[in-house]
Amino acid sequence: MEQEIQELSEGQVADIEEWTELGMEIMAHYGFQAESSVIENMDRVFETWVHDEREKPSPNEMIAGLGALFGNRMHSR
Repeated sequence: MEQEIQELSEGQVADIEEWTELGMEIMAHYGFQAESSVIENMDRVFETWVHDEREKPSPNEMIAGLGALFGNRMHSR
């Protein structure tokens, strides 16, 4: 199967930037603020979120935020 890679549109880039900011806010909400610790602590943040009884980010916010952070890490490698 042949794949075609296309450049992201301005709107897509803006979405990713927004989701990345959301991901950093989620990380900070659960006590992880250093950008260098984001990938190392994603599992901890997710597990804490699962068991969090307080007001917390929605599942869609978690997917968008942590997904963008993970995607950015993969892209930078």
